[in-house]
Amino acid sequence: MKNNADLRAKSMQEKQYRLGDQIITGYDDFFYTWEVNLAMGEHRIGNCFVIGDILIFEPWTHQKEGCLQLEFSERLKKLPAWDITHYYCASANLRDVGTGQPLTHFFNTGQHGGQTYAGLSRTDDHGIFRLGRYKVSIEETGAVSWQRYKRPDCIKGGRGFIKSGILFLGPGEYDVHENMSKKKWHANLGVLPKWDNTFAWGRQNFLHRVEPQVTAKIPFWQKNYKKTAKKQSIQASKQRHHAEPDARKTVSSNIGQQKTSWQHQGSIQWEQGVKRFSSLLIGSFRMTCQILFIILKKAVDVLGFIMNFFNKMIRKRGKRL
Repeated sequence: MKNNADLRAKSMQEKQYRLGDQIITGYDDFFYTWEVNLAMGEHRIGNCFVIGDILIFEPWTHQKEGCLQLEFSERLKKLPAWDITHYYCASANLRDVGTGQPLTHFFNTGQHGGQTYAGLSRTDDHGIFRLGRYKVSIEETGAVSWQRYKRPDCIKGGRGFIKSGILFLGPGEYDVHENMSKKKWHANLGVLPKWDNTFAWGRQNFLHRVEPQVTAKIPFWQKNYKKTAKKQSIQASKQRHHAEPDARKTVSSNIGQQKTSWQHQGSIQWEQGVKRFSSLLIGSFRMTCQILFIILKKAVDVLGFIMNFFNKMIRKRGKRL
């Protein structure tokens, strides 16, 4: 489903970033799109929005034919890492504090900017509030905590925090044992004022931190070579330290060490060659499968076109008769 947010992208200047296995394309300080590569060269695209310090992903809106995985990976490597926000999450994992409904496609139709949403929070309004089945408390220091009914005589509780206009509830940390029934709990909860200090809320485990991306990675064969060289140097220093006074024993031990190191290096080179060959074989097999799938798909389209053409010709001849 394409919407107004998709149409705005055509008239704006693009700037692309890399976040995991996704390409993030920015058009202004609020509106972005994400693109990911699927199997057989298909690309899935959706919208995402910057709300304060959080990048919020909307569900995918459309799918198109793109490039193969290897080409897409090369495109990702050339892009700068995402550094606009420190966090990201999905809109489907957030809920409106007013309606309790998920925020799926909420920002697609929104007219406000990200800073406007992020500013819809009040941490100075301390007290105890009602948020669905939760009792949320804000202390004068700004610390947030929550409680909910777990079972008879047991109340579950934990901590939370407010970030970019969104309340995030952390995992349960403790149990409070009270002689209270479920009916009484909900009766007490119903008299509390409704939570409206933020425009949305969600669970903390759905909020992900943007990990720093390493741009230059050392190949595995270089890592193995460095580790082997380091071990050999340590072994050689130990052997020199504990060497026998007899020169003939020293020479024979050095020859044995050289043979062992040569054999060890040969085995490492053999393992590295097998790994590289297997990775190349798997990559070529996947690429071949993708190319065959695309060819079959095109062949089916051509065959359908030919069948439609002959069906039209047969219908025309039938009408003449």
